[in-house]
Amino acid sequence: MKEKMMVVTVNNDIAILKKIDNEGSCENCAMALLCKRNEEEATIKASTNQIEVKPGDIVLVKTPRASITKVSFFIYTLPLLIFIASILIFKKCSFSDEASFLYSLIFLGIYYFILKLLDKKLTKKFAPKVVKVLNKNSALWTQSKE
Repeated sequence: MKEKMMVVTVNNDIAILKKIDNEGSCENCAMALLCKRNEEEATIKASTNQIEVKPGDIVLVKTPRASITKVSFFIYTLPLLIFIASILIFKKCSFSDEASFLYSLIFLGIYYFILKLLDKKLTKKFAPKVVKVLNKNSALWTQSKE
């Protein structure tokens, strides 16, 4: 999905971007859950892809399609299945209830640790990126600051 956004600030290779028109576009956006929304504006962090951008520039941003169902599965459903399966396996191996529960919590902790390690890698893969600059230092920026 590609959108026009305005650069608010730039820090190293990361730009803070503001949506230009907010009329209903947030509901259809794949990145809506990651966006930091105020009452009147939505902002998002995006990689500048080595493209020179300055505050006030209007840029074209590409946001990859991320399935909320897949993300929810890895965060909620899979850990629950791992927890229940490990309890059943430990019970089957003649562990006590308390030991089965504790070992299952350890397995769950290991899963979330691995997920945390993968999160850094996946965040880069699914992060929005600036594709090109459409307008340099737009007059729209000066109007929105007033």
